[in-house]
Amino acid sequence: MQPVARISWITALILGCQVLSPTLPVLSASPSADRFLDSSAKETTRTTNQSSVLRVGIKPIEPFVFVTDAQPYGYSIDLWQAIEPHLDQSTQFVAYDSVPELLAAIREGQVD
Repeated sequence: MQPVARISWITALILGCQVLSPTLPVLSASPSADRFLDSSAKETTRTTNQSSVLRVGIKPIEPFVFVTDAQPYGYSIDLWQAIEPHLDQSTQFVAYDSVPELLAAIREGQVD
């Protein structure tokens, strides 16, 4: 049996929120996600960002994420803000206009 590549739980959360929208292609933490994420993005590591700020990539999709006056809000933001107190890092949201841009940012280490 071959080991299944794991993506980080943060990436899974972001992609999971995208799956909830019926207008977007379905992405999941499965072998089919391999075409979107390379191996460096799949592994959970903290080598790329050792700072105390966790950069979370978001894609505005109502009702999950809205952005007004550069402030994100919505269901996914509320969910993340419930998780944040349990982390040793603060959060910086980084908005992207499309899912491919968000996935490229993950792959390039621009977001965690």
